[in-house]
Amino acid sequence: MMRAGILLGLLLGLQELPAKSPLAYFYVDSNVGDSSGGHSAVRAGDFVYHYQYFPDRIFRIVRDDTDTFIRTYNQSENRSIRVTELDVTSRDEETVEDHLTRLLLIQEKHALIQAEFASDIELASAIEGSGSLEVEGLGFFGPCNGSEPTGEKIQPRGAPPLNLSGIEGEQIESVHTIPLPPVKIDDFPIIAPSYASRYKARLRLTRARQLLSGKVCLDQNAFYETDLPITADEVRVLKRYSAFLNNRIPRLLAGESNSQALMLAIAREAAIAKSLEGKKWVLLDVFQENDPGIPRDPSDPLLAILEREAHHVTIKARELFVAESGDPETAYNLVENAIGRWREIKGQGRNPATIRFATTRLIPRGMGRTRVRAVKLPAEFREITERNRLEHLHGMHKTFGYNLINRNCTTEILRELQKAFPAEAESRRALGGTVNPDGLLTFIPFISSHLVESNLRIAKVETILSRRRMALEAAYAKELDPVVYARESNVLTSRLYKHRPIDTYFLMFTDDVIFPRPLYGLVNLGYAIGQTVLGIGYLPWGTERINSSTRGILFSMPELVFFNIRKGSFDDLSGPEPPE
Repeated sequence: MMRAGILLGLLLGLQELPAKSPLAYFYVDSNVGDSSGGHSAVRAGDFVYHYQYFPDRIFRIVRDDTDTFIRTYNQSENRSIRVTELDVTSRDEETVEDHLTRLLLIQEKHALIQAEFASDIELASAIEGSGSLEVEGLGFFGPCNGSEPTGEKIQPRGAPPLNLSGIEGEQIESVHTIPLPPVKIDDFPIIAPSYASRYKARLRLTRARQLLSGKVCLDQNAFYETDLPITADEVRVLKRYSAFLNNRIPRLLAGESNSQALMLAIAREAAIAKSLEGKKWVLLDVFQENDPGIPRDPSDPLLAILEREAHHVTIKARELFVAESGDPETAYNLVENAIGRWREIKGQGRNPATIRFATTRLIPRGMGRTRVRAVKLPAEFREITERNRLEHLHGMHKTFGYNLINRNCTTEILRELQKAFPAEAESRRALGGTVNPDGLLTFIPFISSHLVESNLRIAKVETILSRRRMALEAAYAKELDPVVYARESNVLTSRLYKHRPIDTYFLMFTDDVIFPRPLYGLVNLGYAIGQTVLGIGYLPWGTERINSSTRGILFSMPELVFFNIRKGSFDDLSGPEPPE
């Protein structure tokens, strides 16, 4: 992911969702990088649904809010987006949204099943080897000492009698490996929790009972203190949320399946107690120590923009926390995310030289290691689990695999758009027609876009110009056309674009010209070949130059026959705002 997209993720997960938009088919223009031949997506409700290829070779649907999708593809990756709004009823639009959401949940559930298999294997390895296991929730809490401020003692009403004995030597009933679930694109898999999940739940419940018997102390790496004073309104809402948690904790304590939420509730209650005691915000860290990060360069002017925006988001999150009356959990989590991301941008995180990031809203996890108790696993537990994991993964590859011609981002989003309706006749009624996802050339994104506009019932078509094309139009409106063209037609003199190695070596822009394209492509081809020769002369230090120039040769070839792929990309947020 590009740096700009990463930095956007620090902020966009906290913004309010955009107003609900009409059902639309998106065609994203080609460019160097992922989806170099173009990309297809469907906007339904508040989100854009599209397919991505994952490192485990699974090709599955993902969901982004519309603003993030447009900023990533249109602004950072410099691609034009053709938005074809479909003329459908609100009920039919909801049918499409429900279908895509269900498909998303089915595929995510299978990914979670893979994680359950891995968790059982991890437990077996820990028993056989190191004897320690990482468990979510245990890392929130640490020893109490004089140098560390502590939370108040939590005494939830109705708590069951405490059992402080560990689970030494215990075995959970019905110990077994996870059964192998069938992988079907339309069926939601339901299986019992893995042995490791239930084992970790018992560890959390035992630790929770220990905590609730005395004073709760947070681990120093699990929380942070800020210099942000708590307002009188925030004090009132924090006390109300604290009472909510105290009422919820006994109910969570009674259910093994909610043990993660239980640990988080206890930790948040302790953080709130510290906040009220010190009259300043004290929060759990939403980031983990090993979360990805990017170098923090204090000289980068983008940091000032990001910090200003993050400060604004923090103010907004605190206002929403005070105003929210129906869902205190979500409102409080907004504050956790806003302040946590702001601290990262300001260099106040775990490592001041790195900005940890995330593209979605985070919930504190409190990962911590603990000694594995003396449990006895069934014979061949690890071997059977690994065999089932691989067979399940094979089923996922077969059902959710990628194929350039008949299962790519275009064919599958078209297929699922029409499968939202139970029969072809119903799809024709709702969408005004059909597009065969298995047609001869449907797999090509720009052709499928044409087929959608030709065969379905269309309300409106518009194009969101790429960032460079939009800036070019603005420049043409202010300056003489020949001057702008001469300056912006090439990388060397352009004021709108700065060359990035990720874009490959090229000299002339060809996305905004037609007839000169083969000539410009020939210039780009010669320039890339020259850079390759120069890189060979500097080996082994010229490896990066050779890689970029070799790809430059590859992406110059289509230009010789009037086809453009490469358009350049951007690594900052200083461009124009995407249109509403």
